[in-house]
Amino acid sequence: MSMKVAIIGAGFGGLATAYFLSKQGVNVVVFESGNKPGGLAVGFKKSAWKWSLEEHYHHIFTTDSYILNLAREVDQKMIFSSPKASTFFEDGTYQVDSPLTLLKFSKLSLFDRLRTGAVIAFLKLNPFWRPLERLTAEKFIKYTMGNVSWNILWRPLFLKKFGVFEKEVNAAWFWARIKKRTMKLGYPAGGFLEFAKKIEKKIVSRGGKIIYKTEVTLIEQEGGKFIIHAKDKKDTFDKVVCTLSAKQFASIVKGLPKEYLNKISGFKGLGTINLVLLLKNNFLDDGSYWLNVNEVSYPFLAVIEHTNFIDKSEYNNSHLLYVANYLLPSHKYFELTKKQLFDLYFPYLKKISSRFSKNDVKEIFVFKSRFTQPVVFQNHSQRVPSFTTALEDLYLCNMQQVYPWDRGTNYAVENAQKVSDLVLKSKQ
Repeated sequence: MSMKVAIIGAGFGGLATAYFLSKQGVNVVVFESGNKPGGLAVGFKKSAWKWSLEEHYHHIFTTDSYILNLAREVDQKMIFSSPKASTFFEDGTYQVDSPLTLLKFSKLSLFDRLRTGAVIAFLKLNPFWRPLERLTAEKFIKYTMGNVSWNILWRPLFLKKFGVFEKEVNAAWFWARIKKRTMKLGYPAGGFLEFAKKIEKKIVSRGGKIIYKTEVTLIEQEGGKFIIHAKDKKDTFDKVVCTLSAKQFASIVKGLPKEYLNKISGFKGLGTINLVLLLKNNFLDDGSYWLNVNEVSYPFLAVIEHTNFIDKSEYNNSHLLYVANYLLPSHKYFELTKKQLFDLYFPYLKKISSRFSKNDVKEIFVFKSRFTQPVVFQNHSQRVPSFTTALEDLYLCNMQQVYPWDRGTNYAVENAQKVSDLVLKSKQ
């Protein structure tokens, strides 16, 4: 009789875990509180669109080997191109996405440009991140690139990404952001929702199940088995893999020792609000896909014009723009409606693109998640939770275990492979 494993969450981590285990003949059941697969990469699709769009913007790098390998296995085509990335600062937009464009960035002196470029090159080539986690990113950047580079290029992004934690993020996280970034970006044909559905199809073809609109409310161990409670029903499993945050995990598992709970508690994180605008005309007419907003007074981090990356013909010739924000889960913006957010953002969007008007907007969407970005402090490697937990055969696999890399679908798949190997190696 095959091992029966419950997986909590149908994001890319949960789906990949179910995929790898079912490939080895394991009987898997995935529980998902939402109505679609994908997690933070979940998409939505209007009737006239050929492709879906993610609620929270996503792309991959050419170095993302784990998700690229999975894409090949499920016959998911990936499209690569080199979209333009720029920075908005003071009086205009500047392309700053390569050594050459950095050298042309007039807001830094030539010396600071050369100094900044040299440090970026060092980080790209340097394979050793552990010494860097002893320093804060602020201290490292100021010391190596200089105060001017920090204040113009980097501090606005750290402030808007991490808020009150801007001065505490470690330099290994910054190293990882530089190390893994590639000029070419990838995107699954059809969207990440289509990709997730292809993984789901493979799981189901092997006898696995994915149960939607089903929130797991309790996990308890009894007689060497695990009982999963969801929707006033319960089922028994040999092993469980939970992909929820450590806080959510602790709230639904019965019998975790206090010492273990203390170990996995206390992680800090920020949430995300993405306002998505469906437009008649393009917003960034210089062709930029990604625009960092390096003005600290502006109430958002970046604007991302998806249709400057993926052709608008896939979306009935509409232009699609994300207005992205990272905020503390308690921030008042989480209580605002999409109209209130748009009205708040509009004057600043107008400063970025002077020809932009409210008449350009065909439809507005807003998507919110109160935990999307873990905060990594100095010596964070000593705090990363193990995949194994205090209860034998109960595993934790979430974005808080992605380190030193920044969280993303590639690392969700990588960790899924690791936790699947542990499940398969453990005693049945």
